Amino acid sequence: MVNLAYGFDLTSTENKRAAENLIAICKKHSIKRLIHCSTASVFGGNEENILNEESICIPKTEYGLTKLLIEQLLHDGAHGHFEFVNLRPTSVFGPEGAALTKLIDDLKNDNIWINYVKSCLFNKRKLNLVSVETVVAAILFIFDKVQGVDGQTFIISEDDESINNFEYVEKYLFHELYGKYYFLPPIRIPLMILSLILRVRGRDAYNPNRIYDSSKIRKIGFKPPRPLISSLTDFAQWKWERGENS
Repeated sequence: MVNLAYGFDLTSTENKRAAENLIAICKKHSIKRLIHCSTASVFGGNEENILNEESICIPKTEYGLTKLLIEQLLHDGAHGHFEFVNLRPTSVFGPEGAALTKLIDDLKNDNIWINYVKSCLFNKRKLNLVSVETVVAAILFIFDKVQGVDGQTFIISEDDESINNFEYVEKYLFHELYGKYYFLPPIRIPLMILSLILRVRGRDAYNPNRIYDSSKIRKIGFKPPRPLISSLTDFAQWKWERGENS
């Protein structure tokens, strides 16, 4: 069984109850394995530059706290009854996905100088993008994996890709959707300034250099189905066909 559900319109208590109901259903039907799709957001305020499955989770938002609680409930509920595997994808993008939506909306609607300042400020900030295709491939990989995954957590990311940063992705989408870029090359403001701004605004992930290490799942044989740029190209094409460039 694969669990992708999360009630964004539900309270933390209601989402907790849904997880408890899921455990009861899994026990009743004697399932062999539950694959739960969580989120890398559970790492929250951890300030390390490189995060892996052993890194401490310090969520501060209700979403991050609830997601971590659900992970723990499912892990404990599965013990002695069925196998449990926990996946933590990073910022998932694809058709109808939330990731990159704000960036595209800003490029479409904001004043060009506001976007220019943002580009100077964010420059090489890690975006931690992962395509929905890679996430699905990881789920299917774990689904077919016979041994060695029970009770394990795996990060699903594409942070090893050099293009997975604001500067590259913004420029690429700007060109593909609108056929233009800034008149002046953005000036790279030190990322410590961005980190300070994010910290003051109360953001969980205020380290602009943060990357998520996905080597654990790759060591047992998983490979993303295609390069990040290929997924990004298809995403831009989908946006174009929907008229997002107008």
